[in-house]
Amino acid sequence: MTQNIAVYRKKNYMIPPKRSMMDKAFKKEIEDEKALSEIKRHHGIIYGAQSVNRNVSGFVRRPTSDYDILIGNPALHARHLERALDRRFGGDYYKVKPAIHKGTFKVVTKDDRERCIADFSSPTQFPELTTTERDGIKQSTLKFEKTRRKAILADKEYKFRWGKAKGDLEMIKYQEKINKSPIWR
Repeated sequence: MTQNIAVYRKKNYMIPPKRSMMDKAFKKEIEDEKALSEIKRHHGIIYGAQSVNRNVSGFVRRPTSDYDILIGNPALHARHLERALDRRFGGDYYKVKPAIHKGTFKVVTKDDRERCIADFSSPTQFPELTTTERDGIKQSTLKFEKTRRKAILADKEYKFRWGKAKGDLEMIKYQEKINKSPIWR
């Protein structure tokens, strides 16, 4: 009987197999599931790239790994997600740390890369926010995201984000064109 785990003969202990891409994809799927359940249970709002991706067709989406979440008491909810992920994976693999912007907290992995799972912010940052609901989860509208991307392109302080903002604007314009088409009505 062959197994995926090699046994080291001299000391008689198990060496775990190398992580495959499938394991990483499965882990990401679980992280997404936990983040979405936290948003849904506590009535959070998704905004940013994930919101754009949820609003546009599948073939024009931009790859993104983290969630941007607007929710009351962001520090508390970031801690909730961190604990839920730690319980799910059976260890202390995640941590909460404050982000660059005041009042924003990140849930990141505790490895060398510190991969971000979710950013939690207060909804008071965006008083002009408009939302729609899909699958029981609130998300910002394409109109709101379009105005945010235009504001980013107008501000020289955010020059490092101009490439992503231009790509998002193109996706949004393409989706608006599809929505206006008589074929999709």
